[in-house]
Amino acid sequence: MKTKNAMIGVVAGIATGAVLGGLYVSIRGTGTRKKVIRKGEDFANALNERIDQRFDELMKKLSGKALGIKEDSEFA
Repeated sequence: MKTKNAMIGVVAGIATGAVLGGLYVSIRGTGTRKKVIRKGEDFANALNERIDQRFDELMKKLSGKALGIKEDSEFA
């Protein structure tokens, strides 16, 4: 549940940032728009990497616990 709420918060934050960024960028500010887009993409990529790392850590922990349960049942 916490992960779902976190993801909703992240998506809402990105959407809000995009809207506010669009409001502050001038009509002729193509360079600025490109910078804003690039920064947003960099942020999204960094966030995806962190999520992937956390997911991998969680899967390692869970697989370790699953192996422990399986080994315990074999010796019983």
